[in-house]
Amino acid sequence: MTLKASLFHAAALAAINLGSILLAFTLYALVQQPGNQLLIQGGLAAVFSISAYAAWAWLLDKLGLDAWQLKDRRVNLMAYLLAFFVFALLFVPLHYAALGYLTGVENILVSWAFMAPVNAAALWAAGRLLR
Repeated sequence: MTLKASLFHAAALAAINLGSILLAFTLYALVQQPGNQLLIQGGLAAVFSISAYAAWAWLLDKLGLDAWQLKDRRVNLMAYLLAFFVFALLFVPLHYAALGYLTGVENILVSWAFMAPVNAAALWAAGRLLR
């Protein structure tokens, strides 16, 4: 069950990351304020990702889905690492469907650079919330 729980949480993390990045970009575009787009978008997306994942983990706990909870560090680490690959599996076809061409490797690498600290913080925050 640990691999299933890890993959389940990895998919949640990746989907939340992708949604948060898109939401933050939309907000940045709507406000149209001058400034460093990546800094503003990244900051908003980080807050959204951490908050949404913590809420997700809390909801699973409240629904009594204990079998799907991340129980130990090994399972957390597996979810953390799998999220990078699940993100790419979601992002590449979405980018192609939206823009009509395959994304560059640099877009995936920038997303992974965003995800590395944000997902660590999200997993930590969720763990603290559920203690």
